[in-house]
Amino acid sequence: MIVAGCAIGLLEQPNSALAQAGYYVTPSLSISEAYDDNVFFTSSNRQDDFISRFMPGLKAGYQSEPFTLTGNYSFRSAIYAEHPLLDSPLESQSGSLGLVYRPTEVLTLGFDGAYSRTSIPSELNQPNAAFPFIPVQATTGILTTRVNSTFYSFMPSIGYSFDALTRGKGTYSYGVFEGGGLTTTTQDVTLGLDHDVTPRDTGTLKSYYRHFGTTASGPFASSAPASSLDSYAVTAGWKHRFTERWDASVEAGPRLTEGAGASGTVDVETNATITWHFATGTATLGYARTQLSAAGVGGALSSDSVFATLLVEPIRSLRLSLSPRWVQNTTEGGGASTTGTFTIYTVDATATYQLTRWLSARLNYFYASEQIGKLNIPHNLVTIGLDFVYPERVY
Repeated sequence: MIVAGCAIGLLEQPNSALAQAGYYVTPSLSISEAYDDNVFFTSSNRQDDFISRFMPGLKAGYQSEPFTLTGNYSFRSAIYAEHPLLDSPLESQSGSLGLVYRPTEVLTLGFDGAYSRTSIPSELNQPNAAFPFIPVQATTGILTTRVNSTFYSFMPSIGYSFDALTRGKGTYSYGVFEGGGLTTTTQDVTLGLDHDVTPRDTGTLKSYYRHFGTTASGPFASSAPASSLDSYAVTAGWKHRFTERWDASVEAGPRLTEGAGASGTVDVETNATITWHFATGTATLGYARTQLSAAGVGGALSSDSVFATLLVEPIRSLRLSLSPRWVQNTTEGGGASTTGTFTIYTVDATATYQLTRWLSARLNYFYASEQIGKLNIPHNLVTIGLDFVYPERVY
């Protein structure tokens, strides 16, 4: 996940000369060496390894003022020094599709789709720069054992500007986690309205409907029976720009959850962030309480998270990022293979240096610690690599 995210993230920074209408193609290649101190994500008898990874990728699309279409695909091959049985020409693969169309000045149509398949399902539960439309607070961070897993989703959207101050947006999101005999499907309908009250203040109103469905087969069929959960939420929010450098947003409201084992449960849906823009970078601090699903777990999860991001460019060609995060996920209703509370601490730190126009060197450290009852699963991953990205306009 970390390697894939960094490499594909670089694809989002093409040469400014390519920012004109036309067709574009961006081939990429990442080569990295990693040290993993807990290859199998276990709480005891942990095994480490050095891993060589190779990840070619391709991004292509068309960009214009009313219509933009982009798609990308990458796969990752891996060679393990101490565990050759884990060697794979397709350790993971992922792709995405994005579309934005503005038939009129007031109407915007959009579509985002994602696909990922990996033998490391923990990667599916972490933020991924390959899927920028999935925010950090929409991922659980859960660490789970190795098993071939698949995630796919699609999200159509429509936005409409009623006037210069008022905008509306509706989205429908459909996502599926599959792996290890568990299949969790999530459907999410969100309707939102924004109104600029003053040049510095924007009021928001949103309504949410979510459906979680889980089915199990094989060894999980008895321990994680099929389940279904529905939730409804309404939130009111406020965005305020204090100065040119400081801005904040908050939304909150009641959430009602209905389903087996959670009939008529009332909770809170909330999301809050504060952002500081300074001369050499950006810093963000946020908190979210929502409902999510995760690979390798099944069922719906009540999730609390505190997250922060620091992006700095202290000198030209050097980019530094630091993203600490705390997440607590609690299973709701039935369908989960493991019930209880998952508490996760993660730190993701990356330094990227631009060696040439198309070649950069990367050093990444990812730390995670997961607590489930009395069990603790630590994970340290250190990666050093080279990323080659070459955007080109073809027409």
